[in-house]
Amino acid sequence: MNVVRKNQRINMAEKFANAHNSLLGTTDKKKTYIQEGLFKFPRPKDKNKDELTDELSPGDYIFHMQNFLNTNFADYDIKAIFAHLDEDKTHSHYFLSGVNNKTGELDLHKREIEVVNNYIATLKNIDVESELIPESKKLNHSERQRFGRYFQRFFYDFTNTHLLLSKGIEATIADESERQSDVSIQRNIENNLPKNLRSHNFATLKVELAEQDLMAKKAKGNAIVKRVNEITAIKTEQLNAIKQQISIGKAEIGTNEQIIIQLKHQNSALSIELKETQSSLINLNEAVTSQKNDILSINNELANKKIELKATNALINERINDANAYIASVNVQLNDKHNELRDVDLQITQAKGILAGFNDRVTQLVGNVIKNIYVRSVAVIKNHSAAADYVQKIMNDYAQIAPAFLRDICKTAANDVEDIEVIAKMRKKDREHDSDYEC
Repeated sequence: MNVVRKNQRINMAEKFANAHNSLLGTTDKKKTYIQEGLFKFPRPKDKNKDELTDELSPGDYIFHMQNFLNTNFADYDIKAIFAHLDEDKTHSHYFLSGVNNKTGELDLHKREIEVVNNYIATLKNIDVESELIPESKKLNHSERQRFGRYFQRFFYDFTNTHLLLSKGIEATIADESERQSDVSIQRNIENNLPKNLRSHNFATLKVELAEQDLMAKKAKGNAIVKRVNEITAIKTEQLNAIKQQISIGKAEIGTNEQIIIQLKHQNSALSIELKETQSSLINLNEAVTSQKNDILSINNELANKKIELKATNALINERINDANAYIASVNVQLNDKHNELRDVDLQITQAKGILAGFNDRVTQLVGNVIKNIYVRSVAVIKNHSAAADYVQKIMNDYAQIAPAFLRDICKTAANDVEDIEVIAKMRKKDREHDSDYEC
């Protein structure tokens, strides 16, 4: 730099800085006064272009970083955020105040550890207690590495949720083998060098991209030349075949002219036949139209008949349903009458049994009475001839009219008194009367 009184100006700037720090009491060089951060996606493995260039605008880089800081460090002022578009990859820088607006303390680093520990507590499949970052002591190298690793994971998760996933993109942290590749190691070694001295800077990237573009164009040109040669060979072969066909066609032209004349005559004849066919077709169409009208009329009549048949079927079904209901009612009544008749037959059968028993009993009693009267009468009047004759007359008369079962009783009584005449008359009466006669 060609600056007038350069050293004098540098000394003046140092005096102003010291005076400012003295006034604000910011003399502790171990505290963070202003923190600078970088929002950048590392180059994809084995690729030389920014895959997110078409997806993320400079505004996405700036406003996403603002959202991240306001969400997690709301008590700390954002001094500036800007995006770099003139390097190999688009990225943003932020400058965050280290002063807590609520307490006035320079405790930004403490807040960062608190944010990281809160994030670690949400993770699964890890030993949370052993992974937490100490808040009350100076971090050693291993703890600083662990803090940086989890802070990066937390930022990637936040970025995926609030920016990338809605665009169909997901940012992931490269595995250890990728981070330890030769290219990555070389880039890490050159991080502190000026950009123009790095082996991978924006200028070398442009050269690499130009070489790749040239190689791609050469490959595309070679493919085009190869395709043109193939097409030329095919077209040449097709042209030769066409020439051969033309030669053959010229030889056939004469023959074709005779064929054309014959075809013209045939065409004239076919034209006449076509006119006749068209006339026949018109007549046929008229006949078809007439038949269609007849069919339409028949279909209408058939539809009316179907409607009438449907109404008739409905009436018949109604009558059948009424008849079935009446038959069902009659069957119920018949079943009731059959049940009543069966009860009456049972009662008659019971009455017949009772009457038969009663007749048997009455017959036995009457027979015994007659027999006893007759025997005793004969015994009493046996020695009185006039009385005996009268009793015998009564028995003889009774034998003429007595029913069969009483005649048997009388015959028994006559046997007991040895009245031969009465026995004979009763046997005669048995022969004269029908054996089925009952009292």
